Amino acid sequence: MLITLPKSKYSELVIRKSLYWLSRDCEWILEENNDVWSIKLLIADSAELTAKFHRHLNDYILREKLDSHSNELKAAIIKKSLQGFI
Repeated sequence: MLITLPKSKYSELVIRKSLYWLSRDCEWILEENNDVWSIKLLIADSAELTAKFHRHLNDYILREKLDSHSNELKAAIIKKSLQGFI
């Protein structure tokens, strides 16, 4: 089974984390070119497995967005907590 995803929409980190959690269900091969990620799932066609992969993608996209929106807050908290030690 082959899945292709645009690089403009999915970061490498999101793809790799999603595939990591899919590893217990099947083997996979990740390839890339200029515009897309190509993922070969080494299993017979399975709608359930594809759906699971897309759930993982969704989860990690949301985590990535949340992290990007909270980076300034995290930095401020770290800076404030270290002020007494420096």
